[in-house]
Amino acid sequence: MEHLLLKDDSSTAVLTVPYVCTEDYDNGDFLNYPERKGWDVSTWRWSTEEDGFNLNNRTIQEMAAFLQTWLFFGLLKSLFDFPTRMDDFIRQDAHGRKFITTSLLPKYLKDWKQRYDTLEESEKKIAGDTAYSHLTEANTVNDMLTYLLFYGKPISDVDVLKQTLFSQMLLAEALDGTRV
Repeated sequence: MEHLLLKDDSSTAVLTVPYVCTEDYDNGDFLNYPERKGWDVSTWRWSTEEDGFNLNNRTIQEMAAFLQTWLFFGLLKSLFDFPTRMDDFIRQDAHGRKFITTSLLPKYLKDWKQRYDTLEESEKKIAGDTAYSHLTEANTVNDMLTYLLFYGKPISDVDVLKQTLFSQMLLAEALDGTRV
């Protein structure tokens, strides 16, 4: 999450989030992605501590991978709406482990802004409305799942889910400016 660094200081520790995706984002409509992949996210928009959240008969690792694909990479693709190299958001360490990186996010945001500035007013409205609906969905799902992790029924082995939810929240916050 290198975009969070406020100064160029190599001594500052970077927040590391593992890359856990098991497939690439399919480039389809962002809001319908869960349905295309067989996930029911209706309870992820609103639930109670007693109900907890629905894993859709899958593991926490599968859920984390799905959410990272949808709410990180899918959100990037849907909001930038121009060729986005997903490899630009994945780095590999000396041991071959993959992590999320946002070192190029400022460049992508700058490119997005330059493209946005060339749009007609009607196109700007569409881009803004799309960004608003996609960010609202991402934030709603992310916030509810985060809330349930901390206040809902205890579940085990949630570290990877917590990390992916946190990184998705930070990304959504950085992309919030696309809601112009």
